[in-house]
This record gives sequence, structure tokens and C-alpha cells, in this order.
Amino acid sequence: MNTFNYLKTIRLLPLGLAILMLAGTQACTQGGDAGSRFGDRLEPVAQAIVRGEDRFQVSDLAQALIKDRADLLLLDLRPGDAFAAEHIDGAENLPLERLLSQAGLAELPSDRRLVLYAETTAPAAQAAALLRLAGLDAYALEGGSRHWLDYTTTPQAAADADPQTRAERQAVACFFSGDPVITGCD
Repeated sequence: MNTFNYLKTIRLLPLGLAILMLAGTQACTQGGDAGSRFGDRLEPVAQAIVRGEDRFQVSDLAQALIKDRADLLLLDLRPGDAFAAEHIDGAENLPLERLLSQAGLAELPSDRRLVLYAETTAPAAQAAALLRLAGLDAYALEGGSRHWLDYTTTPQAAADADPQTRAERQAVACFFSGDPVITGCD
């Protein structure tokens, strides 16, 4: 196992322990059936995490927002002041501590894909895993709000990419800036 994979595994240990504790608590407090249903979700959620299917790429989110996809709900898990200072257009603020409460969970629609983001990937990934265990279709935005900001404001970062990728990054930057004055937006 290389160092990167080892560190990635170590970071996931607290989440894994929380999931196992939650599974055990649910099984004890709600009887075997509830624990069994929860246990039935545990393996598919864990496998999705291992395969990286629990993440939403910033390029995919950009395309979804450009197309105004109604099947997505974008949730900013950061505190209200961080959300007020800057957030992804179309996002709703649902701070992490509220999201993981009974009231917060009750607010979430079961018929939409939930794309969660925080400053970085880890808090959103952990919340998405817990929401998946609760039966919701949840994903973490890869790289968090920092990566989104970089992706949508610095198209020149794709300078070494193929011409199509450079053009796509430029178009995304123009779209989200709302300012065709950015070099190449005219």
C-alpha cells in the first residue's frame, strides 16, 4: 500500500468507526429488522466509497448547473457566515451540525441527488456517507469549495491541457463569472 492510499485509509477510519457505532446503536434501539436494513446498506455504501462513486467532480457540477438540472440539490455545509461571504450559485446553506440533526434530515428531499460541499472534501464525504446510509442519494463535491473556485475562476490553469479542455474551462469561467471581459470570453 503506497503512502497516499495509507493516509487516505487512515482519514476514513473515524468515519468507519462512526458508521459502525451508528449501525450498532440502530440495531440495538430499533430491533433486528432496522439494524438489518441498515446493515444491508452498509456494504454498498462502503463499496461506493472504495470505488470513488461517492464523489461529484467539479466539471460535472459545472455542466449540471449550466443545464439547470432540477434533479440536483446543492448543499453548502459551511457555517452561515462563510456561506454569506461566498458560495456556489444555486446552493442552499445547511451547516453540517444541522444537516446531521433530525430536523436537518427531515428537510432533505428523497427524490433528488444531493451534492454536498464544504471548504474541503472530507466533511462533505463523511456527511454524504451517512446520508447514503440513511437511504439518500448523496455525493461529496471533490475538492470542496476551494477546488470549485479554482475551476471556475482560473481557466488558465488548464493551459497544458488539450485544446478542447482549455476551451471548456474558458467557457465555464465565462459562464460563472457572468463577465465576458475575462480574456477569451468575448
